[in-house]
Amino acid sequence: MFNKPDNSQATELFPLPEQDEGAKYVVIPGPQKGYVALQLPNGGLQILAWMSDDLRVYGTDQPISGVDEDTLPQLRIDPWSGIPDTGSIRVYDPKQPGRVMTIGEYAINGGNYEFRSLNADLGGAIQRSFPVAEFLALAWLSSYYIPTLHNKPVGMGAGRMTEVFEEMMGMPLPDAIDMMIWKGATNNPDATDFDRYVARQLVEAGAGQLRQIASEHDLGFTRLGTKMFWIFNIDELEGLQRDVALATEAAMNRLSFVDLDARDIDDEMGLVGTVNERMAWKSTSDALHMFAKHAKYVEGASKRPNQYLSVCGAEGMTGGPWDISTRFANLCESLMLMFRLEYRFDIDLDNGAMVINCTVPTPLMFPGSGLTDQGWVDLRAQRPAHAASYAMRLAALMAQMAFMSSVRLTKVTVNCLSASLSGDCVLSLDFDRMPFQMATLHALTSGALDNPALDTDPLAIYNLIKPSKYSLQFTSDRGLAPCEPLPVSPTFASKHLPVWADERELPAALARLLSAKRVCELDVMKDEGSVSGKEIWDIYEQAEDSPMTAQMELESVAMQLESEEMDHTDPNVKPLFCERPLMRALVALDNPPAGTTYRKVPDALYNVHLLLARIYRDTGNFEASIKHSRQAQALSPTTPQALVEEAVTHVDVNDDFSTAIDCLIRALQIASIPADVSFIYYRLAFANWQQGNQKVALACYTQVLQNKNMPLYQSAAREVSQLLDEMHDYDEIMSVAESTHVLKNAGIPVAPTSQVRELIAKSAIGLVDAGFPRAADDMVWLLGRFTEGDVIAAIATSLRWGCGEEVAPTEFQSGSQEAMLDELKRALDQ
Repeated sequence: MFNKPDNSQATELFPLPEQDEGAKYVVIPGPQKGYVALQLPNGGLQILAWMSDDLRVYGTDQPISGVDEDTLPQLRIDPWSGIPDTGSIRVYDPKQPGRVMTIGEYAINGGNYEFRSLNADLGGAIQRSFPVAEFLALAWLSSYYIPTLHNKPVGMGAGRMTEVFEEMMGMPLPDAIDMMIWKGATNNPDATDFDRYVARQLVEAGAGQLRQIASEHDLGFTRLGTKMFWIFNIDELEGLQRDVALATEAAMNRLSFVDLDARDIDDEMGLVGTVNERMAWKSTSDALHMFAKHAKYVEGASKRPNQYLSVCGAEGMTGGPWDISTRFANLCESLMLMFRLEYRFDIDLDNGAMVINCTVPTPLMFPGSGLTDQGWVDLRAQRPAHAASYAMRLAALMAQMAFMSSVRLTKVTVNCLSASLSGDCVLSLDFDRMPFQMATLHALTSGALDNPALDTDPLAIYNLIKPSKYSLQFTSDRGLAPCEPLPVSPTFASKHLPVWADERELPAALARLLSAKRVCELDVMKDEGSVSGKEIWDIYEQAEDSPMTAQMELESVAMQLESEEMDHTDPNVKPLFCERPLMRALVALDNPPAGTTYRKVPDALYNVHLLLARIYRDTGNFEASIKHSRQAQALSPTTPQALVEEAVTHVDVNDDFSTAIDCLIRALQIASIPADVSFIYYRLAFANWQQGNQKVALACYTQVLQNKNMPLYQSAAREVSQLLDEMHDYDEIMSVAESTHVLKNAGIPVAPTSQVRELIAKSAIGLVDAGFPRAADDMVWLLGRFTEGDVIAAIATSLRWGCGEEVAPTEFQSGSQEAMLDELKRALDQ
């Protein structure tokens, strides 16, 4: 307290409606922005808070000039990123230290600050502007000090919904769900209407069961660019467990729509206090009935140029399969749907046809209650009809996206599968282009399908969308029973033969690019050797404690396999091993002479050289190890593992880091998949560190640390910490741009190189456009890793299987991936 202060220095604040009668609050000069104080009856001043230059307000009853960096303010204001002269007003929750709640927004006008919104009663102050110190004081008094003085919760009904979601995403999924249910379903006096609505949606979805499910599966969730939620690792689940997870995801998406609608009301803030339960339910209902909005979006988006037609220096054929596939996937991926949409599709341009398999929600995933003028009513008995109506609407929307992807498509078949792409087909519809354009499209865009009265009358929706053929069966509660998909042309299946069985000739341009004449020559997976690749690994692993035994057995097998190779005498047909199909696209890196083609060698031949190189290295036989690693390199000019093995030999046997670096640089020049690239940079980082090239080592570690999901991430992070302790110029890892610059100056490629990317893109897009989707799927998967978004990655499965039965997952039969992982374990143990 100051006794007998100089009152001339105090600025009385604009009165607030909630302040006590007779109370006068003032701002007085002091360090930085000064103090907020209460004027006492005796003329003295009681300090209440100190305001810093970085626009924070700290509670205090004593004069101070600063605070420790760990001290949290009670209120802060922060500028919005990218929006000048505006920002957020935030308070810290005294009940949960560290939790920040956005309670309003400010704007700067002529150097003064004004309230655009605030979750507190400002009275006439809302219409005025103030110098910054007075503004901070009024914001803190109205939203923090006076509520506390009156025993009211700070920030009640405050905070942005996005902050609620971010808090949830920072917690284990079951804890986040239980927290939100507890906040809204108990007799919590601080619960807002939004809290109660959240709890209702999660309880009705059965989200409380997720704790048991999450104890068996690693589940988590995030918010996508479409603002919809996505529970990851859900593909591990089956049956009811999957249904519960998808129902929870749908419930969270209903809350996301509430957030988006609130932003339309409160100037993009999306504050919790903006909505009541009736508004929240209206948002959910509107989100279930926005197919006209979806259809108009599709109509507009389909007229834009296809941003995926050209990728990494390769360009697809306008109107060709690549163009249509990426256009269709782009539309699917950009939709804001309450329920998860998974899909596969197939295209037959010769007949102008497209087949689509898509998922539709089960009844469990729909709201279990609705709000009427009479209050909340039970909707559980209507859920089957709601699910059927949604499937009808979605089928029409999927057909529209197909037709809008290409004028060459004249017939679309849509198969709706329950909950997953392996689920029962519950609806199969054919649409012909002209009837669709004349009738179905109007029903979509006019809003006729969005009439809530049709939610319990799926037959009425069927009559509006007018398919040319159908396969469906209604149940007694107006739901959909499993049905047989409509038959499609066998041409679709013929495009998805296994690569080894596809004897069609390649077009001239692809034949030159891939050094092959027929599609079957691109196969690198069918292992027909007299000894399998797996058998070689079994010999190595079973004799782990007796390397001499393994060496003798493997040398014997090597002699047998080399003898068999002598039967291949055509010098224009080179032997080739590839760890994955996508590496077959990189044979141009081998600089083959004109007229050269490649034949797949047995996996065993490559594996035996790779493992003999390792055995001889472990026993100190440098020359034999190098010989076998180079024999493996000769067989695998697009697979980097044999080069990595040679690098390890140079280090382990001779401490020759310089030669190892040369090998690893050559490996980077052909490396393509993220795991390989990460591993090679990891080895390069350590080798350069040992050579005294600390800056180059840090640049390599920076590349490794770009992907937290890689197995090496934690180990690389520990080593970087040690490296930084030795360096004086850096106290953290480099930016990606600086790392790239340092690597280029050191003669180290940034992998995957532009040449690798371009070869992958040209092969992938060329094969798709030429009608060989099965041969392209692994290349397209990698191409999806090179590009932002999910569009390209989303079409890879469709290229492999189309809409046919998924016989088995892609299996990489070689031992190279296992070798890389095994070497990783060995490196981490050192």
